[in-house]
Amino acid sequence: MTEGLVDLTGGSSIKYNMKDPEVWKLHESGELWQILLKYHNLKCLLGCAHSQVNEAGDQHEVMGTAGILNNHAYGIMDVREIDTL
Repeated sequence: MTEGLVDLTGGSSIKYNMKDPEVWKLHESGELWQILLKYHNLKCLLGCAHSQVNEAGDQHEVMGTAGILNNHAYGIMDVREIDTL
């Protein structure tokens, strides 16, 4: 996703891997949410993806348990708080 956004815009990108313990700390503290809000308010392009590989090391778009396709890129259109979520 990050390389695609760079190719699309000619700009730069930042990647936050939720499997990285340092990024998970940002999530737990609420700082990651503040970062997302900041970039959204600056009109930055935002996206996300859930990468999964099978036993053979292949990546396929497969429906995950939460209804999100694994190995599929999603554009984030809006970032907002609703009640306490």
